[in-house]
Amino acid sequence: MLALVEDQPPTLIKILEDGNLETKGLYDYQGKFAHRAFTAHPKICPITGEAMGFGYNINPGIHYDVISKEGVVTSSIEIKLPKAVMMHDMAITEHYTIFFDLSLVFDPKVMVLQSRIPFVFDRTHPSRIGVIPRYARSDAEMKWFHIAPCFLFHTANAWETKSHKEIVIYGCRSDNFELDQLGGGGRAPFEFVGKDYKAGSFVRPDYQPVLYEWVLNLETGAVSERPVTHECYLEFPRIHPDLNGLPSRYSYIAITSDVNPLPVLEGVAKVELATGRISKVRWPEGHYGSEAVFVPRRGAQDEDDGYLLSFVYRPDTDLSDFVVLDAKTMSSVPVCTVSLPQRVPFGFHGIWVSEEEIRAQLGAEA
Repeated sequence: MLALVEDQPPTLIKILEDGNLETKGLYDYQGKFAHRAFTAHPKICPITGEAMGFGYNINPGIHYDVISKEGVVTSSIEIKLPKAVMMHDMAITEHYTIFFDLSLVFDPKVMVLQSRIPFVFDRTHPSRIGVIPRYARSDAEMKWFHIAPCFLFHTANAWETKSHKEIVIYGCRSDNFELDQLGGGGRAPFEFVGKDYKAGSFVRPDYQPVLYEWVLNLETGAVSERPVTHECYLEFPRIHPDLNGLPSRYSYIAITSDVNPLPVLEGVAKVELATGRISKVRWPEGHYGSEAVFVPRRGAQDEDDGYLLSFVYRPDTDLSDFVVLDAKTMSSVPVCTVSLPQRVPFGFHGIWVSEEEIRAQLGAEA
């Protein structure tokens, strides 16, 4: 198992038989990633088992990698960009990999002169989406599509239409963004909301994430873009894991706060992507959740037949609960609530690891 953060290579973790985790150290894929960062959001193809990922730093450009299901880097190319940008996530389809060269650009002056995080929103830097064949040999095969200036932290999914002439992409888009606003720009502790957290920090509406759809025409270069829903602000989208890069009906997305900065999450929404129809579960007043991980029910036939897993923090007790919701019914009454003996700090992302996967991992050499 790999623990990922975008400013360094992956960290190899092993799950022990007693349930504890053992950190094995940085993992560089047999030297392929030596001294190179790797994204926190690689995409695994449910058809081939391959993982597509990338890495970037303060120099313009990214490295794009394809990793086989056996863990071998089979392709690695450099993609040149006009400026260094923050590129947090990506997407895949059955035949393509998708990158986001957006308007949050690297500017070291603000770090030196203003003591700020050195990425600033620059509307003069065009926002664009890049589509490249999965097994491209160079960035000359990249096709760029210009979109309205924006920033996007996380994608929900992407896929090719039946004609393979268009690609549909869903993600959580902001009209504007500054990394300093995370945690309230210093007004709320970025150490992820402890029991002394005071609610009510102001968040600019143009910073708020809205679920968006982009449709890219691969033949004409035309782009259409639209909000899927304005009913609430949404971030940290998840889907059925077997539909990554394939058509999916639903996404399960955390509901962000109208008045409090990320990572304050007030509930979870189930969104029908094509129509924008939405079902919501709000956490109890004053309780804050995490990203909701979708886990399919064993033997499920329907895409939404499964569970949503989240940690929910209760500031009044400074403790957390592990909460399981029914993804099909979206009932506000949990299937299960496990009271934990301590607080679980807000984490942005997680995965569900099955018993079968743990047993297979235990039998493998780290």
